[in-house]
Amino acid sequence: MRLAFVIDSLYNSGGMEHSMSIVAGALTSKYDVTVITGLQNKRELFYPLSSKITYVDISVNPNLKKKHLFEMPIINDYRKKLEKYLFEHRMDYVVSLGGITQYFLYKIKDGSKKILWFKFEINIFKVWATGNPIKVLCETIFQKYRMIYHITKFDKIVLLTDSDLKQWSNYTNRPVRIYNPLTLDIPPQISDLSNKQAIAVGRLTKVKGFDFLIDAWAKVNKEHPDWELVIYGDGEERSNLQRQIENLGLSSVIQMPGRTKELVSKYAASSIFILTSREEGFGNVMIEAEACGLPIIAFDCPYGPREIIKNEYNGYLIPKIGDVDTLSEKIIKLISDSTLRKKIGNNALKDVKRFSVNKICNEWVELLSTI
Repeated sequence: MRLAFVIDSLYNSGGMEHSMSIVAGALTSKYDVTVITGLQNKRELFYPLSSKITYVDISVNPNLKKKHLFEMPIINDYRKKLEKYLFEHRMDYVVSLGGITQYFLYKIKDGSKKILWFKFEINIFKVWATGNPIKVLCETIFQKYRMIYHITKFDKIVLLTDSDLKQWSNYTNRPVRIYNPLTLDIPPQISDLSNKQAIAVGRLTKVKGFDFLIDAWAKVNKEHPDWELVIYGDGEERSNLQRQIENLGLSSVIQMPGRTKELVSKYAASSIFILTSREEGFGNVMIEAEACGLPIIAFDCPYGPREIIKNEYNGYLIPKIGDVDTLSEKIIKLISDSTLRKKIGNNALKDVKRFSVNKICNEWVELLSTI
């Protein structure tokens, strides 16, 4: 059986790219797997693919210009090239990771079953939209129902959380829930939780809420000036976040070293993991941190954290997004009590087993066998 994953690009260091590379590699034991990118444009893959995977970039031209208002030249080029490839290399199943292909893949009549692996929550456009309130409302409603119209045409929709499943079930009976797998092997480096450092990981974008974390750290710093915060990632908000750090006088205790491929050692060198997203489809970084024995603190944003964090067991779930006061209180609580920190970290190590690659891979095999 032949299985293809289609994703716009693989040069980013995001959870979507990482989890896809892990699942695709695991499924090579059951399927002949191909990974197709459209907009890689000769950039290096951030996460390596298994040598058993056939990889191809169909080289969509990202610089095509509109000739008239309603033309969609990039989408048209993408569809033409992907359609050609799928007719020349017949697949049994094609899985879209969303992006551009979610709007047309189901229209390609090559005989394959089409699956949409949707990595965001259904109201993601509320987070992405900017401008005056009326414009945001109109844009959010339009984009949401445009997305729903197209996605419900797929044979199956794979969602990341039970909360997503409940939301999408209002529109279609085609969704299933499969968690992302742990994107690290259970590592030999488990943190002893003694280093005076907290860690956060993610793209430096508005949705990741690092502005909340920096404000919270200003409060933490007043009580524990010997603790440091390291934020790994890169993105368009870097300059704004750096300015915020400097304005709060935190340059000596908050570092932003950029992206890294050595996250296991970075987790192991830390004692607390913090996630302050405004929205988080799942949150691979949380289970990575768990695998290294770190207690987790996160906002209860839609929808990932609430399905990973069992409050006061493997971490703390803060009900209100942007509640900087409670966030800082929980950080200070874990800093101040090493026994509590280690207890919660040990619970995290136990909890992470439910996200094993073998378990998640078997759920994918079961799904595909039913289509």
